[in-house]
Amino acid sequence: NSLGEQANAFSRWWGGDFLIGSLAFSHLERISTAKGRVIRREKMLEGIGRVRDVEADGSGAMYLATGNPNAIYRLTPVAN
Repeated sequence: NSLGEQANAFSRWWGGDFLIGSLAFSHLERISTAKGRVIRREKMLEGIGRVRDVEADGSGAMYLATGNPNAIYRLTPVAN
């Protein structure tokens, strides 16, 4: 899911970036692009479990569904 399109709360920090779940490596990955090319990759939440889905709700919160353990996490940005 494109953060810039679906998650208003995150788009201020990560506008246009992608969050990609990893079943094989048990982490969430943030992908930044420019001119159609990947310019940055950041592993996040390493060891959280097999990330099955990443979704945004209307308020801008991101949800992460994992397997092993089976759980749903709600992610919200933290102000600095």
